[in-house]
Amino acid sequence: DAGEPLTLSPDNAARYATFIDAVRIADVKQLTAVYLRYYPLFQRQYVWTQGPQWEPLCDDVFRMLERRKSNNSGPRHFLGAVVLEQIPTFGNQVQAHIIIDGQQRLTTFQIMLAALRDVASATGVHRYADEIDRYLLNTGIMDNEEEERFKVWPSRPDQGAFSAVVSTRSSDGTKSRTLSNSSLLGQAYRYFYNRIYS
Repeated sequence: DAGEPLTLSPDNAARYATFIDAVRIADVKQLTAVYLRYYPLFQRQYVWTQGPQWEPLCDDVFRMLERRKSNNSGPRHFLGAVVLEQIPTFGNQVQAHIIIDGQQRLTTFQIMLAALRDVASATGVHRYADEIDRYLLNTGIMDNEEEERFKVWPSRPDQGAFSAVVSTRSSDGTKSRTLSNSSLLGQAYRYFYNRIYS
């Protein structure tokens, strides 16, 4: 049961617009250019959790938004260094890199963006949802669309949950309720969805 249709208050409309503006001007464009970022085999699966990582990241993002809404410039949020190694690609393959350092941060940011996209969709702000999709998914002709459509492609144990979170929109919050509790990626999505929606 999806419940009552969601509506977007003027305050929340301004909040989401500010969030999208922050995404546009941040270095997110560089992190999510038309590239595919693979996890090398030696990288661990996703291990971030709410207390030590998701909550502080979300708090920092909301703090930046408040500062931006009050026109108080100031330092950008620093997500930390990301180390990538370009790998050869051929033909219609999407240009790709291996993530040497930063996979937990990149994955978390992708999950946060998927949650923001779904909240925007659930609240009827479809143009923002469409904009956010550009930071999550590659488009165009690809050799292996199943993997190459994602801006980030995690290690094998996380691929199913990551695909479920990022590849499909949820406009009524049902995805949040159907994701497995055993997956940290599903838990991260639920956490960010609820924080952004509230």
